[in-house]
Order: sequence, then structure tokens, then C-alpha cells
Amino acid sequence: MEGETILIVGADHKVVELASIKLSNAGYIILTASNGEMTLEKARKNSPDLILIDLNLPEKNGLEICYEL
Repeated sequence: MEGETILIVGADHKVVELASIKLSNAGYIILTASNGEMTLEKARKNSPDLILIDLNLPEKNGLEICYEL
């Protein structure tokens, strides 16, 4: 588990921040994104072990991003 990377994607900055704090305290490396293009860029560049994604994002929703990945 130590050093595994999680990409957290969400439009609600408070939820993303809370999840980031909890998971980083558990030993995970955290990346965050707030929109579809940023998510795709970070996912392709960093190859995270897990992506937690909000379905209701502006521009592209979570399902569209999953399809592109």
C-alpha cells in the first residue's frame, strides 16, 4: 500500500480536500483534478493505481472520462 497513487477527481473542492487528507494520512500519494481534461492529462502522465471520480463534473462527466481512459 505504501506509495500507491490515487487520483481524486471532483468538482466539490471540500470533498476532494477531505479525501486527499484522509488518504495521504493513510500513506497514499494523492493527485487531484477538478475537470475532465485535467483528469485525462494526469491519468496518462502518472498512471495512478486508483481513480476516484465524481460522475457530475463540468464539461465531461465521469462516465465520459472513464470511456476515454
